[in-house]
Amino acid sequence: SYAEAISMSPSQRQSLQVAYKTIENAGYNPKEFDGKDVSIFICGTWFPDYVSHADEFNSLIDTGNAPEFLGSKVARELNLLGNCVLVNTACSSSIASMHMAINELIVEDCEIALVISSNLELFPTIEYESETTSKTGNSTAFSDTADGMVYGEAFCGILLKVADKAMADNDNIQALITGWASNNNGNLSSSIFATDSKQ
Repeated sequence: SYAEAISMSPSQRQSLQVAYKTIENAGYNPKEFDGKDVSIFICGTWFPDYVSHADEFNSLIDTGNAPEFLGSKVARELNLLGNCVLVNTACSSSIASMHMAINELIVEDCEIALVISSNLELFPTIEYESETTSKTGNSTAFSDTADGMVYGEAFCGILLKVADKAMADNDNIQALITGWASNNNGNLSSSIFATDSKQ
């Protein structure tokens, strides 16, 4: 709606566009998904700070800014009947979402899975002090000089389908996922931010 659009976060707006383009890039007309068992996995890691800069507040400002509404918006617009899941595991959100989507395909909870991942730093002048942030402003992963990470921006999407079904449907297959895994370090690392130094 217009009322929602005028106060919608750029993160949410871009994510909606990426969802639509991801379906098109896979060779589908989004209308073909009407009433289908398609699940949506949203990596909603952005801070909902855009709403705090609104000139006025309306009844739809929450749905246009909070990431937890994004999957349901896509599902409602395209009439998708699968699950809508918001995943926020910080830096691992994208791979965790893909892992969950693949597992849902394997157990036949859906026939197609749409994974959307996004991060947009709307207010880069705001510094988020944390143990993980680089003091130099540079990311030098796995280097002796590494002192933390820096924030990046990206929007991406992937449409997943079981390979045999995709081939039978003569789909536009751009890649095959032949292996995946997900776990946690438990207490093997020095902190929840550090990688496992014992494996």
